[in-house]
Amino acid sequence: VSASEPILAVGDSVLLAASPALTAQFGTQITVDAAVGRQVSAGLERLAAYQASGALSKYHTVMIDLGTNGAFETSQFAALSGLLSGVPSVVIYNVHADRPWASTSNATISAGVATHGSQMKLVDWNQAASDPSLLYPDGIHPDSTGSRLYSQLLVNSLTSRNGAGP
Repeated sequence: VSASEPILAVGDSVLLAASPALTAQFGTQITVDAAVGRQVSAGLERLAAYQASGALSKYHTVMIDLGTNGAFETSQFAALSGLLSGVPSVVIYNVHADRPWASTSNATISAGVATHGSQMKLVDWNQAASDPSLLYPDGIHPDSTGSRLYSQLLVNSLTSRNGAGP
């Protein structure tokens, strides 16, 4: 990831838990905007605020980690793709949580990413986090080892773009 590729990461407490590893990996190139208990709707509101202020245009990559605290609905994914239509690279993490809506969130994310071609990439956090040794006892939030993996998955998704641009 070059210095010309600033990253905006918007998400919930899973992203917040991984933020020290992301900051260690990307330094000032990443802006982490995460909050405990953040719903998809609140994440969309944050993205809309970045867009309205013009700040969204300075990011080459936007990373999204939402859907842990409530279902990520198809209509919300449509709103997300609209907000991010001008962003060259979008990386979306799916959900790893023993919650009734996690499968809905993951199905929505997978289907949404599949319809957006080269702009969006899916990071299968659900699969990566299936090893309980990577998580705190709550089974949702990455511990320090899990956070390093979480960060490495973002690195991997950015370096596997194969030059795909806007």
